[in-house]
Amino acid sequence: MKLIGSQNTKLLLSLKRICLTLGLFLLQLSLFGQLNTDENATNAEISNLISGSGVDITNFTITSGQNQQIGTFTFTPDAVLGLDQGMIISTGNLNQLQGPNDAAGSTVDNGFTYNDPDLLAIQTNCNQDVVVIEFDVVPKCDTLLIDFQFASEEYPEYVCSNFNDAFAFLVSGPGISGPYANGADNFAILPDGTDVTINSVNDGGVATGYDLANCTSLTNTAFYSDNIGGAELQFDGFTTPLQAKGVVQPCQSYHVKILLGDSGDGQFDSAVFLKSFSCPSQAVSLTPDPVLSDAVEGCQFGLFTLDRTGDTTIPLNVDFTLSGTATNVTDYTFEDLFTGNPVTSPIQYNADEITKYLLIRPVEDAIVEGDETVNLNLTWYQCADAYTLTETINLIDNYVNVTCQNDTTIFVNPGTCVKDFTFGFPSVDSECATLLSRNDSSGLDSGDDFPLGTTTVTWRATSQGGIIVDECSFDVTVEDNENPVANCQNITVQLDAAGGASIVAADINNGSTDN
Repeated sequence: MKLIGSQNTKLLLSLKRICLTLGLFLLQLSLFGQLNTDENATNAEISNLISGSGVDITNFTITSGQNQQIGTFTFTPDAVLGLDQGMIISTGNLNQLQGPNDAAGSTVDNGFTYNDPDLLAIQTNCNQDVVVIEFDVVPKCDTLLIDFQFASEEYPEYVCSNFNDAFAFLVSGPGISGPYANGADNFAILPDGTDVTINSVNDGGVATGYDLANCTSLTNTAFYSDNIGGAELQFDGFTTPLQAKGVVQPCQSYHVKILLGDSGDGQFDSAVFLKSFSCPSQAVSLTPDPVLSDAVEGCQFGLFTLDRTGDTTIPLNVDFTLSGTATNVTDYTFEDLFTGNPVTSPIQYNADEITKYLLIRPVEDAIVEGDETVNLNLTWYQCADAYTLTETINLIDNYVNVTCQNDTTIFVNPGTCVKDFTFGFPSVDSECATLLSRNDSSGLDSGDDFPLGTTTVTWRATSQGGIIVDECSFDVTVEDNENPVANCQNITVQLDAAGGASIVAADINNGSTDN
């Protein structure tokens, strides 16, 4: 046993829970199985599990540790542990980690020491049951992230003691200059800059019999979860999900060294749960606009939306080619939506630039070519990997068809030589909006009085670009169907000297009328 203040023994029962009520124990039994571990997972299986998007892991090696200390885990999502699966390492035995928290000082002493200079630099006596895992990683982003949680049976009775179990996630490589071997730096750092140990993240209280001077920090309580009486895990306490995080250079090789050890003795185990890497490589999505997925000559451009995701903090070049049955410049132009400038390859993203809007502006040529296609083919690279995307916008001919009403014959209004006539607009069929205008010289509008005879009304429909024109006409014929009224009178005509006489119509007209 380790007595308070001693590095050799611990009083296993003095400061742990002595018993649990039967009701709580039964409740905990009903929740068994939340945590599942596999100590027989191979190095390849573990490596694949933590190889997240944008990360290539090689040379996975267990430098120190025994089979029962290293493996994989799955955890049914709930409000307790924040990680659902990944790699797990322990200073004890993976089979002893499942809940409930019913043992007063659950511990497995694996009985070996391993002196790693980097771990000893963090905690001078951290050389018991040490786990060291090393591998190489090539990130495809500039920020390497991995989520983890540190858990321990040392909580809370040994806070500010020399039983300061410690964890480190060391990374070395281009651009990193840290205090550890090969210039490595510890990416597993708390927000206040301290390493992850019992004495740096805890419940904020100095354990009975120990000295505040032994503690690195008592202010990280927001990152600590008490698990006394907990149902899913055996540990007395664990951290909230934390992140090992650091800046790297994309496509460069880095060496990772993960360390966990018991300090002072091999009792009262600690463990670390690690999820897969998060290194979002730059990706591109390409979609035609839902409304502008077709380009129409003379009125509508087509629009591609080009979004990038992942690590958008660094520039990205995207190569492109144009293909399809339509010909660039002849049938359309490829432009930036906002500047109107022609787009040339490569498409260049600046840091923090997310979206590009690229338009297909058709050339209105009044040539009937049938529907054509424009294919935008993208290629971009992450390290040595090439990625491609292709999307299509249809290029549609515009047309204008205007149809007038039929010719009309009408009759004059009674007592007049004109007839008022109302007519409607012609029907227009076109892919685009059109300008409709009159193209005759009559000067007559719908509802005006039309004179006797035939008046031709002509409509013209013109495309927005003014290139495509169609006309139609109809005749309005006004006829006089009102007979004249003759009113005559008798007159006496005298013979002239030659014995003749003359008369004109006016001589006998007695008020004859005609409209």
